[in-house]
Amino acid sequence: MNLHLSLLILNPGSRQVQAELRNPYQMHRTLSRAFGTRPEDWKAARVLFRVEQADGKPSVLIQSRIPPDWSRLTDSTNDYFAKEPATKVLDVDIRTGQLLRFRLRANPTAKKIVDETIRDCNGRPRRGRVGLFGEQKQMEWLRRKAESGGFKIVECCISAKSDSHSTKAPRTATITHLGVTFDGILIVTNADLFSQTLASGIGSAKGFGFGLLSVAPLAR
Repeated sequence: MNLHLSLLILNPGSRQVQAELRNPYQMHRTLSRAFGTRPEDWKAARVLFRVEQADGKPSVLIQSRIPPDWSRLTDSTNDYFAKEPATKVLDVDIRTGQLLRFRLRANPTAKKIVDETIRDCNGRPRRGRVGLFGEQKQMEWLRRKAESGGFKIVECCISAKSDSHSTKAPRTATITHLGVTFDGILIVTNADLFSQTLASGIGSAKGFGFGLLSVAPLAR
C-alpha cells in the first residue's frame, strides 16, 4: 500500500490559518478538499495530520492513501500557504526486528462510565472516552497500542502536552481533547501489522489532528 506524505508550510498572517490553528477540525475539513468533494473521497483518502512548527511558521504534516491536489485549497484563498506544498510517496522498508525513530501526537483515552443516570437498553450506564492524565498512564496506553499494532517501545519521552479545542458542526459546544506528543525509538515485531498501523494511525480523534505515527530509520 502506497502512502503519500505532504508538508504544508502555512502563512501565519492568514486569517483562515489563524482560525484553523484554533479549531483543528476546521483544518481537517480544509485539508480534505485536496482529495475531492464527496465524503466517500475523504474516507478513501484516510487523511492523518499533525500541526508543528517549521522555521517559526506553522506547518502541517499530512499522510494520505491517495495523492492530494493542493491547488484545490487556493480556489478561495491565495494566502493560505507560505511555501509551495511538497508531497512524496512514503518509502519505508518495514521489516520485523527493525529499529525506527518515531513521533506520535496522540489523544490517550480510556472508556469509562461518564453518567450513571443514563443507561442503554441493556441497563448499562453510559460510557465515554476520557483523557488519561499522568505520564505513567499515558505510557501504559502507548505500550498497549504498540502491542496490538505490531511494535514495541524501546525508549520514549513525552515532549509536549496540551489541550486542543474544536467545534464540529452542527454542534456549537467546544470539544476538548488531551494532546500528548511521544518521541522515541521502537522495534517492529510484526511487519505486516505495523504497516497497517502506519496507514491507519493510532488512537482516537484523528479528525482533530491526532494519531499520525511518523517513523524514520535510525541514523548510522
